[in-house]
Amino acid sequence: MPRTTVLVGWVALIIVASVHVTATTYKPDKESLLEFKAGVVDPGGLLASWSEWTDPCIDQWPGVSCTCYPFFETGAQRRQTCYPLEPYLANQGSRVLQLNLGDVRVTDWNVLSGTLPPSIGNLTELRILNLRGNSFYGPIPETWKELKEMESINLGT
Repeated sequence: MPRTTVLVGWVALIIVASVHVTATTYKPDKESLLEFKAGVVDPGGLLASWSEWTDPCIDQWPGVSCTCYPFFETGAQRRQTCYPLEPYLANQGSRVLQLNLGDVRVTDWNVLSGTLPPSIGNLTELRILNLRGNSFYGPIPETWKELKEMESINLGT
């Protein structure tokens, strides 16, 4: 009897651990977001919680979404705003699908500035990019041509 209990305990632990691993953010996406943060001026501290010790998807970094649901909608009215990931990509970890640092509800007290970050081009599953209302400048980086899944982009002022 005790062996069965121990075995069941180990199986449960393995299942919980494997679920946690698949729920974390795809490592290159997290690295790209941290590179983005390092390259911009953030006087209001909007990106302060973005760190190597937290996870963009699990800890819900401000402006980052790993789902296709709108940032500010809840309940039964929620509808997907972009195409979700293909099932074969799910085993790589959660992917960043939306980067919304331009919504008034995010930026009314904060304005990011700097050149348009090349690291965004590494977010290859990104569907929605909103940097409206910030003070980015310069040409669109060559790396952004890798954003083949992009559905909506807003760089306006």
